[in-house]
Amino acid sequence: MIKKKEKNNKTIKGGLLGLGIKSSYSEDIYSSLSPRIEYTKHNIKSKEKLEHLFYERNFDFLNVTSPFKEIVLQFLDYRSDVVEKTGVCNLIINRKGVLKGYNTDVYGFKKLLENNRVEIKDKNVLILGNGATSKTIKYTLKEIGAKKIYIACRNKKEETDYLFDEAPKDANIIINATPCGKQISDKRLVYLKQYKNLETVIDIVYNPYKTLLLVDAKELGKGAISGFDMLVNQAKQAISLVTNTVYPTFLWENLRTEILCSKLNLVIIGLPTAGKTKMCKELKKFLTNKTKTAFYDTDKIIESVTKMTIRQIFLDYGEKRFRTYERWAVYGLKKIKGAVIATGGGVPIDKHNYELLSRNGFFVYLKKTKFDDFKADKNRPLLKSKEDLEELYKKRNPIYEKRADLTLSSNVDAETLLKEAFNAIDNS
Repeated sequence: MIKKKEKNNKTIKGGLLGLGIKSSYSEDIYSSLSPRIEYTKHNIKSKEKLEHLFYERNFDFLNVTSPFKEIVLQFLDYRSDVVEKTGVCNLIINRKGVLKGYNTDVYGFKKLLENNRVEIKDKNVLILGNGATSKTIKYTLKEIGAKKIYIACRNKKEETDYLFDEAPKDANIIINATPCGKQISDKRLVYLKQYKNLETVIDIVYNPYKTLLLVDAKELGKGAISGFDMLVNQAKQAISLVTNTVYPTFLWENLRTEILCSKLNLVIIGLPTAGKTKMCKELKKFLTNKTKTAFYDTDKIIESVTKMTIRQIFLDYGEKRFRTYERWAVYGLKKIKGAVIATGGGVPIDKHNYELLSRNGFFVYLKKTKFDDFKADKNRPLLKSKEDLEELYKKRNPIYEKRADLTLSSNVDAETLLKEAFNAIDNS
């Protein structure tokens, strides 16, 4: 991680206040920017423990997440202008016992829109959720000139709120401000196909990097933007307030790329014979302990678990059984991060597999367009001739193209693939 030398060696006690916190990118960000910061996760489950935390005030700053962004207002001695206007606080700084509250999410969300070139002025926007984050987003959208702002939710708080399935369908932009999407079992709040004027979908959830909502948006050819940029940019403003230090832009850009590359899987997709397994072997020469060291191959996983070759499975049980095994193999990779995954040719064709691997996956399509080098291989049950491969290409290429985050020639070398992939991730 990136370190910055600082003259002051005094330890800064930071932390994250929330409920049910398991992992946090915030810890990675703050520890990377300042070696002085000791970062603690405060999982608070009772009113008494919350009151005790603020009575002791044994912290220099707290990042605040759900469900406390509104609750903490009662403990503040000072509220920034934005906190006063939004009624939401996501950063508390302890200045000699005086608790000062800030809302850096407004800055973070503005930068997300700016970095991804999302035009809000005169657009109809649907916000999913009516909690604290929704209030921050609504305030920001009003500031920058949204035409109409709709709030859809499960439980109405205002007369102007809509239930999810009743929201107006003329939205140009949909923004998810709920935690929905963090879990694999989460269901869709809305169906994007109903929104005929839809241009872009933004999901404030950043872990996983692609929620089901963003997968749906990408499938429809719409803009699909993760909340990761909002996280990084609100942290940029927050740490400047905490340390009174302005960190250079290039450092933040490097940090963003570094964290993404360490969390995202490189998922290699393409036709049989495209060289996916070979590519993974070549990638091992260029990936070190500082990047990715875990390598998975869905076909190898199936063979290891079943104690059978792919060919044997096809001969004894047929393709349907093999596709079931593929799903099992993919499901077993659902929580993997920062790895390289080689997939069987049919894996990304199955939408269920695609959705699971997309959560933390960056898809690189190795596109093979010339088939003169085809050689019959008994271990490839679906391919008996060059004509079989050409026919498979016609069927699968449109799907590969649509689901890929990056398309490269199957002749590309490993070093170039990494360079292109990391550049694409950096600009995603």
